[in-house]
Amino acid sequence: MKMTRANIWSQGLFVLSLCFVQAAQAQMPAFPELTVEMVIDNGQGKGKGEKPLERAMSPELSAIASAKQLEEAGLKSGKLSGAVSSVCKSGIKSKADLEWICQNGSPAGRLYAAALIKRFDKKSGQQAFKVIAASDIKDVNVDFVGLKERCHYSVGDIVTDQISGKPLIEIVIGTI
Repeated sequence: MKMTRANIWSQGLFVLSLCFVQAAQAQMPAFPELTVEMVIDNGQGKGKGEKPLERAMSPELSAIASAKQLEEAGLKSGKLSGAVSSVCKSGIKSKADLEWICQNGSPAGRLYAAALIKRFDKKSGQQAFKVIAASDIKDVNVDFVGLKERCHYSVGDIVTDQISGKPLIEIVIGTI
């Protein structure tokens, strides 16, 4: 094998880099034990608006709190249809958790929570939507999965639709 000046130079750099890595590792303190924490991103990326999920809730409410998309109420095969149905059946006793989700959940989770509150108490639901509209996530886009379509809307647009007299987007079926 014929060694050229470029080969000798590159092999020397490679050996030095290996030495440097070992020396750097020796100087670094051991990593502390890592812990896993569920984080909800508001969809704006770069960590803006991330909040840890700090409340013990039922699995159904936790699924709603961390929802990544909205699903049309009639979509029976949706990822969240079971969780939404379960919370609807549990009734008003979930209201405190739903109010917490309105403040701390993912953008889609906040919208689900407000829609569920509105199902139990129209006035409180309207207020929950207004709080979401005034929050820092009003410009965040949320995927909406319907029976025949998939699109995205801003949180502000969905809130405007939901507080109107005749909403076009049906997140939760019916009222009590």
